[in-house]
Amino acid sequence: MKQTVQQIVEASASINDRLAVLSVKAGSIGTVVTTITKVADQTNLLSLNAAIEAEKAGEYPARFRRGGDRNQAFSGPDSRFHQRY
Repeated sequence: MKQTVQQIVEASASINDRLAVLSVKAGSIGTVVTTITKVADQTNLLSLNAAIEAEKAGEYPARFRRGGDRNQAFSGPDSRFHQRY
């Protein structure tokens, strides 16, 4: 009985240690996701700003519009990355 209790205590300590490591790694992943989100948001703003400036200048070629649409597809709030994570 004493041996079984000791094994349970050791297993609990091992699980606790592993959970602590997972918690640190999850925090790191959260930091990376936050950074990626900020970069995506900034990219989206830059794309929007470029489109506004191009329209102000009266030059809004189709190729530029498609490029802006592509940037928004990758960085918009409905992008596959945001939906997945």
